[in-house]
Amino acid sequence: MLLPRRRLAGLLLASTVLSSALPLASPALAQQASVELSELSVEGSRSGTGRSGAGGNVAVSQDSAATSGGGGGPSGVTGYTARVSPTATKTNTPLLETPQSVTVLTREALNDRNVQTLNEAIGYVAGVSSNVFGFDPRFDSFYVRGFSLTYDGIFRDGLRQIASGLTVPRIEPYGIEAATILRGPASGLYGLGSPGGILDVTTKRPVFTRFGEVQLQVGNFDRYQGNFDIGGPVEGTDGTLAYRITGIK
Repeated sequence: MLLPRRRLAGLLLASTVLSSALPLASPALAQQASVELSELSVEGSRSGTGRSGAGGNVAVSQDSAATSGGGGGPSGVTGYTARVSPTATKTNTPLLETPQSVTVLTREALNDRNVQTLNEAIGYVAGVSSNVFGFDPRFDSFYVRGFSLTYDGIFRDGLRQIASGLTVPRIEPYGIEAATILRGPASGLYGLGSPGGILDVTTKRPVFTRFGEVQLQVGNFDRYQGNFDIGGPVEGTDGTLAYRITGIK
């Protein structure tokens, strides 16, 4: 079909105008699409500065406040509510991702309750029966899920605390950083033990924040007790060494 000459000429003229207009619009579109980015400056600090302030290697609690009783160190148990615990898997796996029943009593929680014995520390943990033999200050005797942990279920820093007969060593709560109850069989990680679970206490570790505290307790029946806990980085080691001294009299 043949188009009239006037119509054909109009189509050619429109295509010519369209093709000539495109190059003129391209720079404008390119200028509109360009984005100018602001400069960002990032400052980094080397881990373990050795200063008393907050450094890369300073163990602080989860509210960013370094505390003398707040623990820290290699265990990773800090703050009022623990987020990780090396007891359940012997790794730093978060508790939310740990497929086991675990309860962690942190140093802050023990301080607020002012516990004097290990039985008092675990008295409110689900599945735990403390003071099962009545009040007996000689031993740390308790049950987890109906099984006794006195002789084969108490661990200190992942190592079994040996007990035999009436020779049952006691654990002083002031010297621990956290107490963790792992419910259920744990022989795959800790060997022969109680089917109800284990209790693993984490002792206080050195922190790279200088601190110190002294306590004096007075009670009934002429009870007097003094506690001290001091520590911090070792001078001249550039934040690579720290010390901590904890004692009770």
